[in-house]
Amino acid sequence: MGGNQIGDAGAEAIAEPLSQCHYLQTLYLDWNHISNKGATALADALRRNASLVTLQLGDNHIAKTGATALASALPYNLALRHLDLSSNQLDNSAAEAFADVLVGANRVFESLNLVGNLDITNTGEYRLKHAFRYRESFRKWFGRVLQDNLSTLDLFSRTVGDEELIALSKRPNSPLKALYIGGELITDRGASLFAKNSLANEECNLTGLYIQDSRIGDEGLVAIAEALKSNRSLRVLSLTYSGITARGANALRSMIQENDTLQRLNLSGNNIGDEGLVALLNGLQHSTTLTALNLVGTSITDAEVDGIGDTCLKELNLTGNDLTDQGALKLASSLLEDCSLERLCLAGNKLTAKGGKALAAVLPSSTRFTY
Repeated sequence: MGGNQIGDAGAEAIAEPLSQCHYLQTLYLDWNHISNKGATALADALRRNASLVTLQLGDNHIAKTGATALASALPYNLALRHLDLSSNQLDNSAAEAFADVLVGANRVFESLNLVGNLDITNTGEYRLKHAFRYRESFRKWFGRVLQDNLSTLDLFSRTVGDEELIALSKRPNSPLKALYIGGELITDRGASLFAKNSLANEECNLTGLYIQDSRIGDEGLVAIAEALKSNRSLRVLSLTYSGITARGANALRSMIQENDTLQRLNLSGNNIGDEGLVALLNGLQHSTTLTALNLVGTSITDAEVDGIGDTCLKELNLTGNDLTDQGALKLASSLLEDCSLERLCLAGNKLTAKGGKALAAVLPSSTRFTY
């Protein structure tokens, strides 16, 4: 489609079907008078496209805004390998935008052509060369990680994304026991494939999965919950600050009822609210193995806490929620007959000494209680 002068309107018309296309691998849009508006539309499509390998956008009118949009789409596209933006209107800031992204994620991307962008100086070229050198170094390091028989892998301090999570899921008979991974480039796509390929695999050896500050959301959690219905290895599931709501918590309800190996669940920093708490408690009423629940900062109020007394929880952390003395009294009443709690933390709520004393009166003397 090169040289057809389709302009931004044509690029926008192409973007919609491109976002849903699963077979197109090469798209030539050179010499088409495409500017920032059209490039931004194509960038949005690339975030959802899973087939395009080569995109040619040379000799158009794309400047910083359009280039930055294209750069920001790269971490979410695991198919694109070659991008040509030669002879456009890019400067050092555009080159640096690509460099920042390339250092961070999308290890499959191979080549970026910016020849003929006269405002890119040695500074911009140096940043790009450094980014590609770093990528090669990371690729070699992560390749060694995949080959090593590690029992624990902590990637919290690394910038990783779906690509790395998916690669880890494809290791048959992996000896990995604990995985720590996070960041906004971990999305529901990576979580879903990891759940399918690893957690649902009967040969899975993973005992602890820790995902933080991610974008897995409810969709990712639904996939994880489904996989854990048949998983018999995982003992600890920690999905903190990952965009999960009551819908995701509802998906955990049936999993908790069916899974008899999971012992600890951490959903801190997710806005599950009272509806999510009810879903979890409904599942916990039928579980004797899941005994530790961490729900720090999850928008829980007094409304449903009386259901806690019907569970076998030994550890409960509700720090940083919206509980008041009324909630403390309801919780105390539910614990009168039988209390299994060995640790209860209600710090950072709205309790006064009245609520704290009411709870302390019904808790066993051995229970560690803070408020």
